[in-house]
Amino acid sequence: MKQNRLGCLTPMAMIATVITLLAIGGMAFVNGSDFFSAGSLNAQGSGGTLGGVRSHAEIGDDCAKCHPALWEPDTMGDRCVVCHKDVLVQLAFPNSLHGAIRSEVSKINCRSCHSEHKGPMRR
Repeated sequence: MKQNRLGCLTPMAMIATVITLLAIGGMAFVNGSDFFSAGSLNAQGSGGTLGGVRSHAEIGDDCAKCHPALWEPDTMGDRCVVCHKDVLVQLAFPNSLHGAIRSEVSKINCRSCHSEHKGPMRR
């Protein structure tokens, strides 16, 4: 019996892989950043400005404001408190809203309550 030394790397599997990668790359090229977007950002502001913007929708083209790269040590929560300094202060006090939540559920993160990709008019 003839044994295939390539194992699962048969010529047909390699061709299928190349076709799949080309299809994904083509879709990303055609759709641009929309290919990776989770949806439009919330446009409702808090009334003032935080980090130089009134709502998350104003930073919609700069994903890195909220989403760190995989090789970066900070988390999305670290990025949140750059603008939301009041929340950073609250986390230190268990009697405040965010401090109480953090003391009850230690593994909670900002996204658990705040999903900013729900569209322009939803909180």
